[in-house]
Formats: sequence, C-alpha cells, structure tokens
Amino acid sequence: MALCLLGMSPNPMPPAACFTPLGRVAHSWMARGPPAPRRLPGGPPSTPPLHAETQAPRQLGHLRRRTWPLTLPPTRPREGARRAGRGEEDPRRGRDARGSFAFPFVPCNDESARGRGARLPGAGFARARVPTGRRSFPAPRTGRATQPRPETPCGSRGRRGIASRAGSSGGAARGQEAPRAMQSAPAWPPPPASLRPSAFPHPALHALHRLARALLFPAYWALDRLLGCCAPGARPSGLAGLRAAAGAAAALLLLLLAGLPLALPALPLWLLLQAWRRPFCYAPPPPCWAPPAPWRPPAQPVRRFGFLSANVCLLPDGLARFSNLSHSQRRAEEVGALLLAALRPSRYGTTGCGPPGPGAPAGALTAALPAGLDFVCLQEVFDPRAAHRLVSRLAPSLGPVLYDVGSLGLQRGPHLKLLGSGLLLASRYPLLRAAFRSFPHARREDALASKGLLSAQAQVGILDGRRVVGFLHCTHLHAPSEDGPLRCKQLTLLLDWIERFEAESRQSGEAVAFSVLLGDLNFDNCSLDHAQEQEHQLFDHFRDPCRLGTRREQPWALGTILNTSTLHHTVVCSPEMLRRALEQEKGRHRYLAGPARGGPRPKPWRGRRLDYVLYRGVAGAPLSPDVEQVTFSTALAGLTDHLAVGLQLRVSALP
Repeated sequence: MALCLLGMSPNPMPPAACFTPLGRVAHSWMARGPPAPRRLPGGPPSTPPLHAETQAPRQLGHLRRRTWPLTLPPTRPREGARRAGRGEEDPRRGRDARGSFAFPFVPCNDESARGRGARLPGAGFARARVPTGRRSFPAPRTGRATQPRPETPCGSRGRRGIASRAGSSGGAARGQEAPRAMQSAPAWPPPPASLRPSAFPHPALHALHRLARALLFPAYWALDRLLGCCAPGARPSGLAGLRAAAGAAAALLLLLLAGLPLALPALPLWLLLQAWRRPFCYAPPPPCWAPPAPWRPPAQPVRRFGFLSANVCLLPDGLARFSNLSHSQRRAEEVGALLLAALRPSRYGTTGCGPPGPGAPAGALTAALPAGLDFVCLQEVFDPRAAHRLVSRLAPSLGPVLYDVGSLGLQRGPHLKLLGSGLLLASRYPLLRAAFRSFPHARREDALASKGLLSAQAQVGILDGRRVVGFLHCTHLHAPSEDGPLRCKQLTLLLDWIERFEAESRQSGEAVAFSVLLGDLNFDNCSLDHAQEQEHQLFDHFRDPCRLGTRREQPWALGTILNTSTLHHTVVCSPEMLRRALEQEKGRHRYLAGPARGGPRPKPWRGRRLDYVLYRGVAGAPLSPDVEQVTFSTALAGLTDHLAVGLQLRVSALP
C-alpha cells in the first residue's frame, strides 16, 4: 500500500485499492507517465532512457518537485554518520539514526527543494535518500553511459550528506565507509605552526628596532673600519702606505665622533627592544614556492636527503680581516649563488632516480658543492647585512630560511651580547617549528656572541595519514682551543636541549625519518688537547660517519680548517686547484691547519676536522636512516677558511 501511495510499486494497485486522496493523485499521475526529459545546461540534447531499476527514482524525483516541494535543514555529514553508526538519537532531525523519521515537513519552493534535497513520507522509504538535481544517476545496465549532472557550489562544499541505509547490508556498508571517505588528506605544504616573519610581536616594535639600527649604523660602520685597520694583514708597507693608512684612520675617527650623537640615544633603545625580540627571524617561502613532493612510504620505500654544513666567516668586515678575509658583502653574494645552484634538484638528489654507482666511496673530495641539497646550516653569519644578502638570494628560489639567530642585548650573567649566534638554516622542505637556546657561559672574544643551539622540525612526507618529520640541530661551540672543559659543558647542554625539543615537538603518531646535528664544534679527533671532547657522550647518541673511535678516523676523512696564512694563494683561491692539492700529502701539510697548540702531526696527516654532520634514527620507528656518502667540498675556496661538509642520508621504510 505504501508503495502504491508513492507510485513506486512495480505492479501498481488499481484505483480502487488506492482509497486515500493522496493515493488517487499519485496513481493518476503514474497513469500519464513521466514527463519528457529536460535538457540540462551544458548537457546533451536528450537524456538516454533509464533502466527499469533506475526509472522509479527518476519518477520519484519528478513527483517530489511537482507534488511535495519539501526540504530539510542542512546537516553536517560527519556528525550524522557518527550518530548513525552508534544508533543514537539525532536532535537536529528528530529521528533515530537507525529507525524511521518523525519530524514535521517544512514546505518550500521548488528551487530550495531542488538544491537541498528532501524526504517523502512513506513507510517503505523512511531511510532512503531522495536523489536531487545535483546528484548524478547510476549508469544503466545496458552499457549506455549517462551524462553526469553538473555539480553545484553547494555540493562542492560537502553539503550533499551521507546516504542512509535502505535496510540492506550493502546500504549499511556504504553508511560505514562514508565518513572515512570524507576525511581530507593532510595539506602539503603544511603551514608553519609557530613561525612568524618578524622577530617582534608587534609592527611598532619592529619599526622602532629598524630606527635604532639606522641611527647606530654610521658609528658602527666607522668602528668596523677602524678595527680593520688594526688587523695584522692590513699593515701598510712603505712611507706612502703609512700616510694613506693614517689619513684613512683620521677620517674614520671623525666619522665615528660625528655618529656618536645619534648612537648614544639609539643604543639604550636597541638594548630595551631586545627584551621583546624573538631569538631568530623567519623568511617565509615565496607564494610561487613549490616544495619537493612529499615522501609517501611504503609506496616509495626509499628517499634520499642531502645536508650541508659550512663555516662561511661572514663577520663584520673589520673582524673578518683578523682571519685574513675581507669584503664580507661580496663574499655573501658569491656564497649565496653557489648554494642556490647546489640546492636545486639533481640526478642523485632528493628527487633523483638512483644512488651513485656500485663501488662509489663513502667519502669524496670534490671541487663543487654536492648537488640536490635539502638542508643547509651555515655558521659565522654574524654580519646582519651579509645575512640579508644571503636570504635575498636563497629565499625567492628556495624555501623557508631561519636567520639573524641569537639572543642579543643584556643577558643573564650579566653578559652583553652584541653579536648573534651566526647560524643560518635554509630548507627545501616546509618547517613546522623552531627554537633557539643560548649557551650561558663564554669567555674571551666569544663572550660578545650569542652562540647556542638552533633546532627546527621539518615535514618531509606522509605515512598512512601521519606526518613524516625530520629534526635539524645547528650549533657553533666555543672557539678558543684551550677551553676544552667549557666545550664539554656546552655539549652536555646541547644533548639535553635536543632531547627536550624533540620531545616537545613530536606528536603522537608522527614518524621520525632522521635527527641530524650540524655545525662547527671547534675540536678535532686527532689532537691530544681535545681528549675530553673526543670521549664525550655525544658520540653515544649520534653517529659520526667519519669516526672509527677516539683519535681514529676513516681513511677518507679530511680536515676542514685551512691555514689562514695561505688563504690568498692562487691554489687556495681556486676550488679545482685546491682539490688537487689536498689529494696529496704535501698539499695537506701546506694548506690545512696544523694541530692545536703546535702538537705533533699524525702520519699520514689528514688535517683537523672541526665541522661535523652527525645523525641518528629513532628506536622502534618504521623508518631507518643510513649514510650513502660524505662529501668534503672546496667549492668555497677563497670565500672562507673552512671546507664544506656534506652528508647524504638514505632513509628506508622498514617492512
């Protein structure tokens, strides 16, 4: 009887059986047959005939539009599916999620009914969803394809709902799978959780900080140039040179005195603003940035990641002259150009098609930076102008960059920090979180710098709907060679800070691909004076691919600190010539720095390795990192007094 009332019975009852007014109207409408198909906008001229099993829903749709223009309030499909799975009462619909409906119908016009969908009264279809104008009908069994109806903007926002069960097991299965299908995939690239472009919480503070630095700049520039005149390599020879140097020093001194009226009120303002300053600046990627495709294990069982650590000695120009280097701004431009070329994808990089061929050495000395780098950590980027030049070179074509790192001003102790940490971190993958902690103790010239540990979390892929992340830790330890106990204290703090950052950043379900420590640790594995640092517990937590044990190195390991007295030699200024020279024992004796405090040189002499790239995995994690290659690069020859160290990790998904 109910099927007869709705006009859906395969064998309609005679008019005498339809004894209600509603039944008589429905039966008379069915006797006339369905209306002619309408032409939809953008559709075919006519709709193909529907199969017998799909004819009834089509007639029901026209019956709804011509007889009962009814609608329901919009519902949220996720919550409705959850209630349907638990069999709870749905307060928004006034019906039991597993039973029939019991709510008053709300009349509406044809457009609202056509756009939202409706339910029709009848016991047999209490749990069946009425097809609306924006839903496409199933293809007929005759094999003729039907033209799908155009999707409305409302449907694109997910308001079409979830089809409820029609009493069959197939309907129940569809009702259980619908919420899972509506779960959206994680966004790529993900937005940074707590990183902001400005180092200050308010634009007014940022403007005041820029004003204070502008007022300080004339006196700062003159003082920097005066310090450069006192450097050992800047001493003139001959009477004419002495006169020129004296005249330049007098002019710089006058400029310094002229800038003091501006610098004296600006210095207290600058010191005061440091209380609100974050310990680093974040350069977001440009709008056109396209990060590497996310790694999706186990469909992609292997992904390679490239890391680079380099001490670029970008001090203020006057201080850089004490290391026999100068022109920090020009060197920053050249370093940025070299890094930009190496950060592009290559054949064997992150997006590469395969590793180096069989028999390739685990360590290599090259005249170019390793291609396909993903993460770069630079040390001694102390000059703010040089840092901005690097960022302006890297950020437009790369991705997120952390720079101007350090806690400046008056710090606990009390200590006056006039220079930052000199750390800069560039990444081709999106960064999620970052933190910096400053070492509490320092001596001599390092007391003016805010050295510490910069930690960052990057997302590199997606595993079963969970994030695949990697941790990066960049540092630069105390420089004076005789302060070994102080470096040991910094190493202990460093380990504690690494564990805390990773514990605070890691969320449940995340898969960790790697944890890498990069930086200039300022101790080697060959000098007896560094015995305390060589036996530190750091090497129990992280793996050093160049180290075999205490004062035992891999045969291919190489020192990374150059002899400063030979930095302007023709050989040292050419990457290819320096590479060929360091392949020979004689060249290493001449161009690599000797042991600390003039101690005996081991044989064969490989130099002092101060720059490290250490790594580790996570116990019990589904991903395992392994070293594929270590690279010692002379590409920065003539631009710094260090060799760059690269590491290529091969991260595999465990079965």
